[in-house]
Amino acid sequence: MVAAEAASGSPNSGAIRFGDSTGWKFHFGRSRESVGGALNSGTSGVLMTIQDNGNVGIGTTSPQTDGGLFYRLARRYLARPLPLSRPPAR
Repeated sequence: MVAAEAASGSPNSGAIRFGDSTGWKFHFGRSRESVGGALNSGTSGVLMTIQDNGNVGIGTTSPQTDGGLFYRLARRYLARPLPLSRPPAR
């Protein structure tokens, strides 16, 4: 079961709650695998899975990495500004 919880006050804007630390998983995925393709169901098209024990996986339905490590890696490698174009040749 998934439950949405209203804001508890600034800066908390709300929460989506699921599981009870027994292995429940919450999946994020594509609706379809191609334009005009059949609708996905079950775990087809899963892009990210969050497990109720804190594990987070990208591209897997069986995450083995805790959310803390995922967050630290994402901050380290994705939080840097990326150049929009190459600098001019000299």
